[in-house]
Amino acid sequence: MVFRKAMAVLAAALALCALVGGLYGQRVYFTFALCAAGGLLAARAWFGYCRGKDGKGRVGKAVKIPQMLRGTPARRAHRPAFRMNSEDFDDDLTPYTVAREEDFPEKWQWAGALAADCLAAAILFTVSFLI
Repeated sequence: MVFRKAMAVLAAALALCALVGGLYGQRVYFTFALCAAGGLLAARAWFGYCRGKDGKGRVGKAVKIPQMLRGTPARRAHRPAFRMNSEDFDDDLTPYTVAREEDFPEKWQWAGALAADCLAAAILFTVSFLI
């Protein structure tokens, strides 16, 4: 959960930073954009921590219907396997081998999102200092 979210945020940040560096045509702007993106992610993690610390602003998630009660799907979702949930597969073993994000308590989901943002910010800061 943490690694997948962190890598998705990191990939988006690196793409935007490469775009900024390409628009200005110098590597120093790419470095500045990396550091700015790391700062924004660190601020996002901090504000998420402050918002979730007292429990306000947390919205409950909708209940998902199990795959066996959904009926026959008209079409299969056209997504890569790593972006699908365990309900998208017809395998009987999937609920026992894959931990869905919804299976964790809300406090752990919140902590995982904060850890993902902190990890991505740390990686961006480290890469910006090494370049």
